[in-house]
Amino acid sequence: MELVYFDWLDYLVFGTMLLLSALIGVYFAFFASKKQNTTSEYLMGGKTMGMLPISMSLIAST
Repeated sequence: MELVYFDWLDYLVFGTMLLLSALIGVYFAFFASKKQNTTSEYLMGGKTMGMLPISMSLIAST
């Protein structure tokens, strides 16, 4: 059985995705114009999502 390890390109893609995710989180935490101040707004998404994103989320999670 051959062991397979990450190559430098795999580490580069993984690190880039991790950095991009962190930058998006920092942006929405500190610089977003509309904040979610309560847990209800956070958990319910501010009740501003349309039917298509909610449907796609439900389909993907089942």
